[in-house]
Amino acid sequence: MLLIIICLVINIILSNIIGKLGKEKKIGFNTAFCVSFFLSPIIGVLIVIASTPLTKEDREVTLPPDVSKITAEEMKKYDSVSLIIGLIIFILICYMIF
Repeated sequence: MLLIIICLVINIILSNIIGKLGKEKKIGFNTAFCVSFFLSPIIGVLIVIASTPLTKEDREVTLPPDVSKITAEEMKKYDSVSLIIGLIIFILICYMIF
């Protein structure tokens, strides 16, 4: 039972890393994360590598004035915090189920 939880946590961490690699490609974070989580991290890496990189036009997104005040460092901070909170909730749910 503990082995299953450890494997799932490792899968979530690897899928998050692969999702961050996919952020710079047309596949995007969400698709890369889901493919690597549900299929396999190895398949996710291969799909991210095969995906075409974002063009300059794709990267330029106009944001509303309130959203544009958030810096990239703040977004990275929230990214890490959400991953940690998600892992804690996942472990608690697995603990209650098993």
